[in-house]
Amino acid sequence: PDANTSMKWRPLGRSGLRVSAISYGAWLTVSDTGSVNLDKHVEILRTAIASGINFIDNAEVYGAFPGESEYIMGLALEQLFANDEVLRSDLVISTKIFDGGNGANDRGLSRKHIVEGPKA
Repeated sequence: PDANTSMKWRPLGRSGLRVSAISYGAWLTVSDTGSVNLDKHVEILRTAIASGINFIDNAEVYGAFPGESEYIMGLALEQLFANDEVLRSDLVISTKIFDGGNGANDRGLSRKHIVEGPKA
């Protein structure tokens, strides 16, 4: 994202990171069966990033099945990275972990789930 936009920046706690005052979230939108499919998601991300948004939020429970929204977001970002529209290092991407499936260790905040959940 261009630091010369009119976007306001805020510190993310004590991490040293600066994030846009507005984030882009995928809640209730990103899903092949929902209102935003992959092609539309690429366009939305492109517009958000061009507007100065560098903070992108997701969760493993968004979408029709655990991880669907994260997967589609990953595909969309992959396209933007491949086209040199944005660098991965310019973005702060977050996800929320807790309720990722039906397996014995797919839920909660165990160290195992926190480490493995984002990799699924």
